Amino acid sequence: MSTTATSKQLGFLGSLLRERARQLHITDVEAAITALTEQRITMDGASATINHLLTLKTDAVVFPAAPVQGDPRGNLPKNRYSGRCVLCNANVAEGAGTYRRGDRGWETLHLPGQCAGPALTSDKPKQTFGERVTEILGDLPDGWYAVEAVGESTNDLTFVRFATNKGVYDASKKGQRYVRHIVGGHGEQGNVTIAWIEKVAAAVRAAGTDESAILFGQRMGQCGFCHTELTRKYSADKGYGPTCADKHGLPFDYTAYAASQKISDAKGE
Repeated sequence: MSTTATSKQLGFLGSLLRERARQLHITDVEAAITALTEQRITMDGASATINHLLTLKTDAVVFPAAPVQGDPRGNLPKNRYSGRCVLCNANVAEGAGTYRRGDRGWETLHLPGQCAGPALTSDKPKQTFGERVTEILGDLPDGWYAVEAVGESTNDLTFVRFATNKGVYDASKKGQRYVRHIVGGHGEQGNVTIAWIEKVAAAVRAAGTDESAILFGQRMGQCGFCHTELTRKYSADKGYGPTCADKHGLPFDYTAYAASQKISDAKGE
């Protein structure tokens, strides 16, 4: 016997309904979700509804040509959550702006005329997520870095990777930069926001790229410059090995390195 739909299913249903509300003739998505909850829709029923909605195209985002006189909102929906405007990066209070569907999910915007960025009706192509990340990282080199914890974290450090897309799967993205959050036990995570990337990039710049890469190596046991495993105690303590020491002009005692114990030997004791 199927149980009642989970909150995760209902949340996903809500996002799908918001994206297709116009073609489904739904004027109040929240009321529709409440009705489904009160009717105790089952997990199977929710799954079937989700599968059906996924077969429908999302509504095209339409902004009114001209807002009502004295009312910049016009027919634009209110943003339910506060956030950074994707056009000017200034804060938009809850209910004070609007939102739209973007490449990476829902985006918050100021109302027309209230933003220092380009107008919502501008013909200028919207900057993609990858283009914005490339702009933020600028001349920061590819590598693995550790910096003081960024955002709401219970850890003392944030581990991150900066890399450049080689265009293997999509030639149009070749040369674009990307960022991965390295989380213990979970590998590299790509679900990071522009605001978070801005903070991490600023932290790496403030601490220094060499220093941040070295800290990564010391804490993770893999070189922050090349990601090679550090196999001797001396290199693990330094945070890098002899090859990257030569390449980046870093101090390195080759005699001490050769004499130092291999990590594998230490583990076997």
